[in-house]
Amino acid sequence: MDRIAEKIFGLREPIIENLTPFGFEREGEEYRLRRPLPACGMAVCVVISSDGGVDSFVEDETTGERYTLFLVEDSLGAFVGEVRSAYEAALSDISSRCFRPRVFKSAGAEAVLAHARKKYGSEPEFLWEDTPDCAILRRADNRKWFAVLMRVKQGKLAGCPGDGEATTEVCNVRVPPEELEGLLGPDVYPAYHMNKKHWVSLRLTGALGPSELWRFVDESYAIALKR
Repeated sequence: MDRIAEKIFGLREPIIENLTPFGFEREGEEYRLRRPLPACGMAVCVVISSDGGVDSFVEDETTGERYTLFLVEDSLGAFVGEVRSAYEAALSDISSRCFRPRVFKSAGAEAVLAHARKKYGSEPEFLWEDTPDCAILRRADNRKWFAVLMRVKQGKLAGCPGDGEATTEVCNVRVPPEELEGLLGPDVYPAYHMNKKHWVSLRLTGALGPSELWRFVDESYAIALKR
């Protein structure tokens, strides 16, 4: 994906049942859409693959040739600006009507979210526009948070091995303060960006299995009732 498409689609997944009503046509395992951009005589084309990947580009309505100058950051001019704005607006519209958030993609994150949804009816809430890769889970009765999921660099987790610049997914959960030290170990770290006396960070891309993650989530949910 180009940088504009990555910004719009990077943390989202297609809602398959919305594609055809919106105007996408299925061709084999792909869904394709060609949408005119009348203001500039161009058309935006979007291709969604079977794995949810997105390819998008702009082509000249008359010649069918691809136009890429608008993707060059320092490229200026009224026409280039019109194409860039029209392209971004078209992708944003498609995203809002045919895609949904899918920020967390690890098996650990999916296990936590499925458990919270099934047992507590809790859905992730993305509260901050400037941090779209951070979501909270909260109790319905007292609105207290019992988990915070986010994507962070491994170097932000004290003692985490491996490439510190690599991105990982974590889930912050509440733990009893008197038990915190005994819980720390592989894939359980002092909480990132939370009170380290009451929270720990679980690395969701590590070796913690679903049952271990569920135990942490259940205990955090119970603790959130008391506070």
